[in-house]
Amino acid sequence: RHHLRRHLSNPKSSVVFVGFAAKGTLARKIIEGQPEIHILGVRVPVRAKIYTINGFSAHADQTELVAWHAKTSAATTYLVHGEELAMGALAPLLRDTRVARPKLNEEFEL
Repeated sequence: RHHLRRHLSNPKSSVVFVGFAAKGTLARKIIEGQPEIHILGVRVPVRAKIYTINGFSAHADQTELVAWHAKTSAATTYLVHGEELAMGALAPLLRDTRVARPKLNEEFEL
């Protein structure tokens, strides 16, 4: 964040994001072209060149998740990490299990 705060306003700077940036994150705001952001309490105009390199993710894709899940015997599967749209698309593909999508701070007894 300190590097971004210092260099993001410089049109001679370049920032490269590698991999997925979740909705609502600082990275996602920059990638989506927000002209100005707040970093560590300071308003920073985005003037640097912004680049994104996709495909460098440690996360499995939907096909890999479904294949992995098919090898389990989970009675209930909790989808807790990901964007709502992606989790909504994944849920019906998970066979032979109850799928739960907990809300923030919701608790379950396992």
